[in-house]
Amino acid sequence: MKYLLITALVAAALLCIGYLLVLLAQRVMHRRWTRQVRFLLAAMLGVLGFLCSVAAYLGAYYHAGQEARHALEGTADVRVTAIEQGYLFDGPGERTAVVFLPGAKVASEAYAPLMLRIASGGSDCVLVDPPAHFSLMAGGALDRTFASHQYDHWILAGHSLGGIVASSYATSHPGLVDGLVLLASYPTKQVEGRIKALSIYGSEDAVLDLPAFEKARELLPTNAKVLRMLGANHAHFGDYGAQDGDGIATIGQREQWDETAEAVIGLAREIEME
Repeated sequence: MKYLLITALVAAALLCIGYLLVLLAQRVMHRRWTRQVRFLLAAMLGVLGFLCSVAAYLGAYYHAGQEARHALEGTADVRVTAIEQGYLFDGPGERTAVVFLPGAKVASEAYAPLMLRIASGGSDCVLVDPPAHFSLMAGGALDRTFASHQYDHWILAGHSLGGIVASSYATSHPGLVDGLVLLASYPTKQVEGRIKALSIYGSEDAVLDLPAFEKARELLPTNAKVLRMLGANHAHFGDYGAQDGDGIATIGQREQWDETAEAVIGLAREIEME
């Protein structure tokens, strides 16, 4: 809803600016257009401005760091392969897979270190690479992922906006996933009670909307695990540098990845034991 409101406000502002430009052009050119022509020209300018704004917004994103690029090379235990939907981290596990959605405007590759750790622990990972680095447009990639791979259990996960999209997808596809992992994120709809949910956020996270996060706890299953990771911040779930407005972590990136992976692996084992 927030993104729709922002989009509507931007569109309205650009339409007004377009109309003012048309009036200015009319005066400079000593022309007098009808009201319908003025509105049409203003709408055309508004649409053009809106498209340029969207392109500029989506074109600026956080890039993956060196350690993330190195993680994409895989290890002796985990083979990393580029697939249509993003990347497959194929480790020693065979029963469970984690499907992961990145945060908004963050290169999917930035989460490779975390995926590598989870895959090494026994759960394969599909790191989704959404169009324009925007997980809101990842629905098709998720559909193809679940249709093209066979696992006994699926865990849908995401960071920040990716977690919101993951929870929404899980609620709109009942019975599809057995687990839900939210990193610095929260659901916007009631999550199935049968789903085992894990929510992790950092004590130094200054990006996460804490009031919305606390309010959304009631949308999680009653047996959901909520982990407040001491010293962790928002950006260090991935490897993409400092994020605007974030707090300063007091633990290292690797420690944050290790603790997060350990919790996700524990959730996968719990699901497999049932």
